[in-house]
Amino acid sequence: MRDAYLVFNHEGYDMTESQDPAGLLGTWRQLSAVTENLSTGEQTNVFRGQPVGFVQFTPDGRVTLMTIDTVRKKPAGDIATAAEASDLYQTMIAYSGTFSTSGNSVTYDLDVTWNENWTGTLQLRYWELRDGMLFVWTPEFDDPFKGGRAVHRLSFEKMKPGDNRL
Repeated sequence: MRDAYLVFNHEGYDMTESQDPAGLLGTWRQLSAVTENLSTGEQTNVFRGQPVGFVQFTPDGRVTLMTIDTVRKKPAGDIATAAEASDLYQTMIAYSGTFSTSGNSVTYDLDVTWNENWTGTLQLRYWELRDGMLFVWTPEFDDPFKGGRAVHRLSFEKMKPGDNRL
């Protein structure tokens, strides 16, 4: 079982350092998704359980991500009730579009999303490759749930050919 979350430490990382964007290419298994309160340093899981998902960066410049929460519950019947459908929607993130990099920033130009408010938007993220892992984080934002400034931080490990583990 994976740890509840990984602690992110970007101290000493030169934010102006450019990494080779070819390192992004491939399929990455998600390990964690946390929100960090920038005032307190507290990190909490984005989901109630662990994230299970993947992100793919392709050589033709497309990105696709799908992540679900491990606490998702299967609907009782073949068709989800309104409450079940709402819970399923709230326990996933999915999007696809093109991506471009500049230094340590990556911009997603999203054309398909689980949340129509994101469709057609540009989403800025920052990235770092370190020790075979991909770390992605958002710009600072006002946390509507806990207040204060925060960032979302995600971690991924590179998939190897033939590796089908979740």
